[in-house]
Amino acid sequence: MNQSKQSVSDRIEGSLISSSSRWFLTIIGMALFVLACSAQQGQRQSNAASASSLSSAAKTDGDSAPALTASLPLRTLSDVPLTGGATRLDYQSLDSASGRLYIAHLGSDLMTVFDVNKQTIVGDVKDLKRVHGVLAVPELHRVYASATGTNELAVIDDQNLTIVARVPAGDYPDGIAYAAKENKIYVSDLHGKTDTVIDAKTNQVVTTIQLGGGAGPQKCGSVSRRCREAHDTGANCRSTEARSRVEKALKPALS
Repeated sequence: MNQSKQSVSDRIEGSLISSSSRWFLTIIGMALFVLACSAQQGQRQSNAASASSLSSAAKTDGDSAPALTASLPLRTLSDVPLTGGATRLDYQSLDSASGRLYIAHLGSDLMTVFDVNKQTIVGDVKDLKRVHGVLAVPELHRVYASATGTNELAVIDDQNLTIVARVPAGDYPDGIAYAAKENKIYVSDLHGKTDTVIDAKTNQVVTTIQLGGGAGPQKCGSVSRRCREAHDTGANCRSTEARSRVEKALKPALS
């Protein structure tokens, strides 16, 4: 009888313990669920705040862009498609009298002639491999273009846009300059580190000047009677010593 009572008591106690365990586990599960929901809600709020911040920043940038554009002294008049495709352009030269802009279309091996007054394309000069430099000389009715792909200077008639001569112009011809009084063309050779001097009347090479550095764009000064390199690596005209060296080298060709 006592054993029976003890057995019943044990079953009741076990049942109570099992029930308590289930309640405990249920409470733990609910607590974890609440924590997970809270964390998810916090993440959503954080993401919303970040998105709002980014949106505000973008809106601020967007609002400032028109204001910045409006403050610039330039504005777009028209957008005219050029021939040759969306490839690299390089030098440009303007004949202000005729209103013609000569554009080196390096990536398409051609030079485009654009009328800035009519906003139209006049024509193209093709077969100018890797054309870099372009220079219009209206008094000679000539346009000069450095075709780097063939290491030559192309002489172009600005009346009919035909190539009238091709002159060897060193290794990687780039910038072009014209000395009016001397009637000579100067072509800077980037890789050759020289300046090729060409007679504008005969289209023949007069001499080659060693510069000691890779030369780039250049310009001739009619008053000083000197061609000065605008920039180069070994004979940089931004320093007095290098400028003197370039001018000394160019004096014989200008005399």
